[in-house]
Amino acid sequence: MTADPSTPEGRAELRALCDKATEGTWAIWRDLDHQGFITIGDEAGVLTDEKPYTEECNPTAHVYIEPDAELIVAAVNALPALLDQLDAVFSKLVAEESLVEVLRTQVRAYQQVYERDEPRNRGADGITGLIHRANRAEAALERVRLYITVIRALADTTRDAGGDYLAHTYREIATALERKIGGAS
Repeated sequence: MTADPSTPEGRAELRALCDKATEGTWAIWRDLDHQGFITIGDEAGVLTDEKPYTEECNPTAHVYIEPDAELIVAAVNALPALLDQLDAVFSKLVAEESLVEVLRTQVRAYQQVYERDEPRNRGADGITGLIHRANRAEAALERVRLYITVIRALADTTRDAGGDYLAHTYREIATALERKIGGAS
C-alpha cells in the first residue's frame, strides 16, 4: 500500500488507515511479559511497574530497535495534523490556480483587443509611438535633472571661490529649471 499524500485520494486513503488503526495517541513502553521487546500502541494501555496488567492495554506492535519505535509513534501521532495541513495547502493551490486562469483569460482578452487595434497602435500616434515618446521625454528630464545637479555644484564651487553674485545666479537658474520640470529628483 502506497498512498500518495499529494493527491486527495491518497490523503483520503491515509485518513481511512488512521481511522481503522488503534485510536488515540500512541506511545512506547517496554513489554513486561517479553524481555527485550519494545511495545508501541495505545498510550492509555501503557504498562508500568505500578500497573503491570490492564484490560485497556492494546499493544499494536513489538519492535527491537528503539529508534524504529520512536519513528513509528511520531509518524502515527503526527499524520492527522500533517494531512490537515496538506489539505489546506492544496486548497490554497487550487484557489491560486483559479486566479491564475482568470488572469490568463484577461491577458488573452487584452491581446485580442491589441491585435484587433494593432494598425492604430503603430506609428507616431499609436500606443507604441506614444510609449516611445514618453520614454524619450523621461530620458530628457533625467538629463535636465543631472544638469541641475551640475549647476548647483558649480554654484557651490563659485561661492567657495568668492564669486557670491555668480553663485547666486547659478542657484537661480537651477531653481527655475526645477520649477519648470516639476521639482528636483
